[in-house]
This record gives sequence, structure tokens and C-alpha cells, in this order.
Amino acid sequence: MNRIASKNGLEPDYWAKEAYKTLRSNIQFLGDDIQVITFTSCTPNKENTNVSFKLAESFVKTGKRLLLIDADLRESALHKPQQNKEGKKGLTHYLTNQCGIGDVIIPSDVEDVDLILAGTKETDTTELLGQQKFEEMIGRLRNSYDYIFINTPPVGVYIDSAIVAGVSDGVVIVIESNAINRRFAKEAKEQLEASKCRILGVVLYKAQLGRKRFLLK
Repeated sequence: MNRIASKNGLEPDYWAKEAYKTLRSNIQFLGDDIQVITFTSCTPNKENTNVSFKLAESFVKTGKRLLLIDADLRESALHKPQQNKEGKKGLTHYLTNQCGIGDVIIPSDVEDVDLILAGTKETDTTELLGQQKFEEMIGRLRNSYDYIFINTPPVGVYIDSAIVAGVSDGVVIVIESNAINRRFAKEAKEQLEASKCRILGVVLYKAQLGRKRFLLK
């Protein structure tokens, strides 16, 4: 869906910001019915989390309000030790009826971007995410945010992403360049298609074309 180049004479951060602006515009061009977006990868990494958060930062600059949900209940990329010490509750607490939805929404350090952390590490993640309570939660939150981004485990390893994609309006696959082969990426794509969710596109991470270094960070 998007690539970013580092060119002579300009800082890489400049091109990263421009790439996210382009990615933001591409999503907006898809229409107002694309509100809840699942972000996944093919292999275990934090790229989809990085991309979704940077994209959220780009969206708020246009006056949008966003919610970022960490639905990687196996190996959270957003979980911070200090939030554990403060007793912050997360998605697993809500899905297991330990608290209400208002107890798990916390502000991020970016204005107009809220977070729902994963919560406690779970093993029965497919059962938690597949229950009606999760789908109903997403339905309620649609009324409070312009966009909802949901980070999930790698679709090439776990089925969780396909389950979450089923209650989303679309899914973005983040692929690290030269990290996986074409066959594996195709199988991941087919698994998502089985959930009947619309695949919005692919973000190629750390891609290199010719002598130019392409880096989405």
C-alpha cells in the first residue's frame, strides 16, 4: 500500500511522515464505511503496531479521534511495565467480565488517541476474541471514535487475526521486506479472505529498491 524513501538532502523522518500522510489519504479515499481497521503481520514482529500508531498520529492531525486496541493477547507490543504497576486493566479483563468498558480505555501520550491494552497474557485467545462480547464492544465504540485500529498477532502463525478481521471493516497486512517468501504471504492472505473481511492493502516494511533505501518506521 505504501513505501517510503530516504533521499539525499532530506531527513528520513520527513519521508516517513510523507508516507504516513499518503497511507492516511489512501484509507480516507476508501470511504466513510472503513472505520474499524485490523493491522496484522505474517511473522512475529512489532511492525504492525508501529505502523498503526504512527498512522494514528497522522490521522489526529486532521482532527480525527482514534482508539488503538491491542488485541494481541499472546504477546502484547503495547504493554508497559509501569502500566502494570498502576493496575491498568486491559481487553482480557473486559472480555472476562472483570470490569466495564470505561475501565479499560486510557489516554495515550498523543492527544486524541486512546488505548485499550491487551491485559493479562492468555492462552485461550481465540475463544475470548471470538465471543459476541468482543463484537458488541466494537459496535459500541464505533459511536465514540472516527477510527478504531486493532493490532493482532501474526496471521501466518495464529488464527486470532482472522477472527478480529471478521468484525472489522478492513485489514492491513504489514510485511517486512525479505523476511518471508511469496507462498507464505499468499497463505496468510487467503486465511484473512476466509474471514470475509476486505483486505485494504499491504504495507511493505524495510523495503529496498535499487540503490535507494526504503524504510517505514
